[in-house]
Amino acid sequence: NAYNSNVVPLMYHLNISLASSGGHSITNGYDLPQLHEIWDAANATKSNVMALDWDLESAFLKYVGTDAEFTKVYMPPQTAKCMANRINLADRTSQNFTRRVGNKLGACDDKVDNLKKLVSRALHPDPTIHTAIQSPAYEAVKRFEVTWGNFVTIAQNSQKGTRRE
Repeated sequence: NAYNSNVVPLMYHLNISLASSGGHSITNGYDLPQLHEIWDAANATKSNVMALDWDLESAFLKYVGTDAEFTKVYMPPQTAKCMANRINLADRTSQNFTRRVGNKLGACDDKVDNLKKLVSRALHPDPTIHTAIQSPAYEAVKRFEVTWGNFVTIAQNSQKGTRRE
């Protein structure tokens, strides 16, 4: 969004000739609700739009499998060196352009956190309980692999709700 995005340094240092015309007075950025409106309007009018977004955001999932599905544009990969050279939050909205774009070494893609499983301790096998009456849930969850594909499927299905709702 307009306040915590790394768009300005990326566009400047990677020589990507795009401009934003959003309402934020310094960065010309958009807030997240405005971005959702832009994506919906672009989908309705079959127009192109480019925005810095993150893969697991709900708007991305909304369009997976449609003719308006987002296309990921890869920026230079995130490294420790890049993160050490990124501008801080205050500099992202600085009136000073040099501070707002920061060091070229800080121009890299946002980190995508790996999908992980959390397993409740209550599911772990209890040696004090006979194996025959223990729940098989722990073994099932332990064997379940979270991949990008099944994450998208689960996320899309969870947005549909259930018959009970």
